[in-house]
Amino acid sequence: MMCVGVIGASLAIAVVPPPEAVVLFDGSSLDAWQHDDGRDAGWTIEDGVLVVRPGSGSIRTRDTYGALTLHLEYMTPVLPDEIQGQARGNSGVYLHNRYEVQILDSAGRAPAPNEAAAIYGRRAPDVNAALPAGHWQTYDIDFAPPRFDAQGRKIADAMMTVLHNGVVVHEKVSVPGPTGMARIRAEVATGPIVLQDHGDKVRFRNIWMIERAHALSEHTPDLFTPIFDGQTLDGWVKRGGEAEYRVEDGCIVGTTRPNTPNTFLCTERAFADFELDLEFKVDDELNSGVQIRSASDPGYRNGVVHGYQVEIDPSDRAYTCGIYEESGRGWLYPLDENKPPREAFRNGQWNHMRVWARGPHIRTWINGVPAADLIDDKAASGFIGLQVHGVGSRSEPLEVRWRNIRVRELNE
Repeated sequence: MMCVGVIGASLAIAVVPPPEAVVLFDGSSLDAWQHDDGRDAGWTIEDGVLVVRPGSGSIRTRDTYGALTLHLEYMTPVLPDEIQGQARGNSGVYLHNRYEVQILDSAGRAPAPNEAAAIYGRRAPDVNAALPAGHWQTYDIDFAPPRFDAQGRKIADAMMTVLHNGVVVHEKVSVPGPTGMARIRAEVATGPIVLQDHGDKVRFRNIWMIERAHALSEHTPDLFTPIFDGQTLDGWVKRGGEAEYRVEDGCIVGTTRPNTPNTFLCTERAFADFELDLEFKVDDELNSGVQIRSASDPGYRNGVVHGYQVEIDPSDRAYTCGIYEESGRGWLYPLDENKPPREAFRNGQWNHMRVWARGPHIRTWINGVPAADLIDDKAASGFIGLQVHGVGSRSEPLEVRWRNIRVRELNE
């Protein structure tokens, strides 16, 4: 069953705190929170949900923490279209009362340092994973405070990894100092968690944290694993036509050949639930794409490659990161009514593609701008493939390049 345009359907389930978690808000009490001046937290609880009481002031945890993992769920209010920018459901979560991860109704926009999931004023998220206002959304933040030597001199900046709605938007990002509206500028090794009152009735639920003995650092294993080693095509197999693939300058280069059908360089192994991150550059006359959860079975049309394709389309149509079913149903998520991703593609330059697939839910981004959001349960697993499209009898070669191809498998 295919369903187009169902946004965030698989993301709305609250995450159960693990046994070791410190629960900061479970829907029943604000005992863990206070205002900066020591007053009891003056926000409201409505049907088990914490709601900002505008003008009452930000709230902070009574306790302070060092290195931690924080989970929270939030919902920005649905506002009239004429309300724009920083007035659209603004809030934030501050680690140590100094380093803000922005909360804002930012759905559909290009990433920016003041939009949702930004490390405010310091760094835009890698992709804008925000859902529309009125949907529950999640932050999972791994935070390491700055480190100091015996004389109190800072020897390492604070660091964050942030997942927004299950999508990696910052990984091991150093934060050189307090951000944005942080009122306390001196950095310390421990501090409270703060939820910001910015004048909007933002809602929160299911807030918990885990203190970490081993802090996030540059030595923490990467979340993504390369599936191309930058030197060989080990782990990949060619299927379909006779286009050529080679490795050059750390890239996989696909080159067209005349009179051959679509050709695919495919991973030898299958992937089920995953987040795929890569860069590509394509000749402006060549159509291409990236297959996900795809197959080549002798019993289906003599082994033709078939399955979901995340489109690469440098034509005026500009459907890059729309979703097409190769040798199947055709377009599942075209972009004719979605202008921002069509404008985000950079012709003749390197572009960034992100794909997130969990269960029947597939989301894509082009240069950080959200493109497709598809619910479809036809294929739960399959190979990843890099397409060189057939060019008929054209003899002059065209090329498409891919690099930095990485996968994060979603096993939890």
